[in-house]
Amino acid sequence: MTGRTPGWGIRGAAWLVDTSILILPVLAAVAFPVAWFVVFPLVLLYYPVMESSRLQATLGKRFCGLTVVTTGVKRISFARALLRFLAKYLSGALFGIGFGMIARRSDRRGLHDMIAGTLVLWL
Repeated sequence: MTGRTPGWGIRGAAWLVDTSILILPVLAAVAFPVAWFVVFPLVLLYYPVMESSRLQATLGKRFCGLTVVTTGVKRISFARALLRFLAKYLSGALFGIGFGMIARRSDRRGLHDMIAGTLVLWL
């Protein structure tokens, strides 16, 4: 495997960048409710589309030098990226334990990474 597996800090920084990017369309939709027809699909598909794209990362992950790959270190499919995105809700719903696994496990995989068969690498 090439690259290092990043911990909570750098992955959290990537999440903050992504949240900063997505907050503007969400605020626009709050001000103009009809905008939800555009904003909701955009926000829902942002992570799976970006992580399964040629970039293999969201803009926040790319900014922080991270990439998302399969456990075989290959580009992930849209279906796998969507599964990973949806599994993040389970990671959070379990009182954040699924995210806490990132800090505890030697491979730095959260529950959502394990469910989707993915790794986040710091290149």
